[in-house]
Amino acid sequence: ALLALTCFSRPRIAACAIIAAIFFAGIGAAQRAAFYFPRNDIAAYAGDQQRIARLELRIDRPLRIVGTNFQSTPRPMPPKQVTTATVLRVLTRDGWRDAGGETIVSFDPPNDKLATGQTVRVCGMLQRPPPAMNPGAFDWQAYYRGQRILAQLQGPPADAGGEIVSVGRASLRAAARAAGGRPAAVRVGRAGDAGPS
Repeated sequence: ALLALTCFSRPRIAACAIIAAIFFAGIGAAQRAAFYFPRNDIAAYAGDQQRIARLELRIDRPLRIVGTNFQSTPRPMPPKQVTTATVLRVLTRDGWRDAGGETIVSFDPPNDKLATGQTVRVCGMLQRPPPAMNPGAFDWQAYYRGQRILAQLQGPPADAGGEIVSVGRASLRAAARAAGGRPAAVRVGRAGDAGPS
């Protein structure tokens, strides 16, 4: 831009300088958008080591069951439920605080009460996605960072006191029938536990 002002009497040089200024400004804005995370992002509460956290999440992507292919490995793992959820709030010493960002969430064992569109409060183990531990291994940390996901939550345990605080349109009728005609908070425990509370 400064070059364009100094070369104002030369239209071609000034035009090229303006185009270059716009180009580099766009690159700078793109880099800032890719690497900037707000202060209330859930990544600020996650570390390399697992820690207990209670989060309020919105399940806005389909839930997937993984670990069900028992013939491809000599040591099959039990199935678990995995999805990506948007973080709404986090429980701190001073109470609930607004938070943001996305996190990978896994439920072990799978819970058939969960559905896309629900807002749930869960207590589990929060940490950052682990990096590649061996040369040539897949780097999950870099992969999820490219998707702007810097945290993962494992849980809740089988008897955790989580709850579904609201449901989306897709699961509103089912929740209303389970609650006797009115939607209510539902425990997020082991599949088959007592439902509405």
